[in-house]
Amino acid sequence: GNRDAATYVFLETGSAAYRTEKKIRLPLALFYAGRPPGGILYAPIAFPQLQYREDFDGRFIVNNGIRRSYLEELVDMDAVVSSEFKSDFPGEMAKAMIQTALAVAAQVAIEVATKKQQQDSLAVSLFATIAKVAAAEAFTQADDRSWYSLPKRILVQRVQTPPKGVIGVSTPSGQTKTFRVDSKSHTNFVFLKSLKQNSPIKVISNFTLDSAIAMSNNYDENLYAFTLPK
Repeated sequence: GNRDAATYVFLETGSAAYRTEKKIRLPLALFYAGRPPGGILYAPIAFPQLQYREDFDGRFIVNNGIRRSYLEELVDMDAVVSSEFKSDFPGEMAKAMIQTALAVAAQVAIEVATKKQQQDSLAVSLFATIAKVAAAEAFTQADDRSWYSLPKRILVQRVQTPPKGVIGVSTPSGQTKTFRVDSKSHTNFVFLKSLKQNSPIKVISNFTLDSAIAMSNNYDENLYAFTLPK
């Protein structure tokens, strides 16, 4: 086989950290003797926090029949997501404080609108309490949108393309994936994915640099032919 022929094996493992909402509800009755001013039940504050997934395979071995090598970390996506989260956090906290102020103001508005009726009707008083809770919860919502398709880590290894083009990737826990690349090509690329620990390894893409160049050339030729005057 050609000793200069190389195959680059990329692997996405696990799922990146994701945002969840953490909400704190501060009952103001604890700080006042009796009923809080303005009929405020509680002051809610909601802010996002990161949750990290640990159910993933961290070590993968690539075997080309000539030697065995561990895939090495190329990108730690958890670090990327964490960095973005930290840079956004001051803005999220400012937003949370505004939401809390609106939630408190809504409770005061409901109390003012129903105060007289509450004194005469238990049903109105109960309705006002429910309305205050609904308003407080509606106004305080943390931004928990996340890219659930992001991997936890991206690994890579460059191996010599074997004469028959057969390469295998496995985990210490026993998951194995065997695939074939073009042994005549100078450079091959294979992209794999493992969603979580002990899950099957899947081939996402398998192509040669030679074919990519050929496709690009064919596209240019077709485009040129299309623009020729008749």
